[in-house]
Amino acid sequence: PLPRCASAERAAVKLTVVEGSPQQTLVFINHPSVASGTWNATQTISEAAAMIEASLAQRNAVPWKDNHDGYMHTIMNFLNLTAARESRLVPEDRSIVSMYVPGTLWTIQIGTVNQNNLGLLQRDVQPNDCPSESRSDVEVDTPFRAGWWKATYMASKPDVAVQFMVDILGAERVKSPYTWPPLPNCTNAQWAYFPQLEFGVHFVLNLKNMTANFSIGEQVRAMDGLETLESGSFHASMHNSLVFMV
Repeated sequence: PLPRCASAERAAVKLTVVEGSPQQTLVFINHPSVASGTWNATQTISEAAAMIEASLAQRNAVPWKDNHDGYMHTIMNFLNLTAARESRLVPEDRSIVSMYVPGTLWTIQIGTVNQNNLGLLQRDVQPNDCPSESRSDVEVDTPFRAGWWKATYMASKPDVAVQFMVDILGAERVKSPYTWPPLPNCTNAQWAYFPQLEFGVHFVLNLKNMTANFSIGEQVRAMDGLETLESGSFHASMHNSLVFMV
């Protein structure tokens, strides 16, 4: 149960991804009256949903899919997976299952039950001119826990985001298998890692899947809540958040 709020609709679920591990709480919020500057949350979600659903049906990528949580070795219930695939929310894949959560800016990636190590999760095929490394080689020094092991975000400045995680939250900057410094037509990424939690936070600048009608930089600027916060108001984009208990 969540506290009542007259101006917002909210729903929450407790997610157990590994037996005996702490539950993850997922909260979904529709807050149309919150101050958002020039950003139209309803329109953005509608446009993003169309792009994500089309990409899942066509088995290609769009930058919005870089907003996702990753799970491995889970006990998640797949009873409704067939229906989800038929609705084009979930494509078939040998190494991962990608699922779009309808009405949000968020997707989920789940390692399938026949995978034995995290190095097989979400391998990205880079163009020939994009230097990249084996994901399993990069992850050998950064073990990830079973269950919810990462949070990934679309970012216009991944290096700045990771430095914030290091300076403010005490994370470590770790090597990513993706291109950096950024190159055009490449998936560029920077990774932060919390050793005590065995948890990663990844920031992705996906230039290879940009289109003439979609700019990561413009979307990030529209969702920047700093000016709104300085005026004493809350920005709706900040409902997309990662909460650490301390």
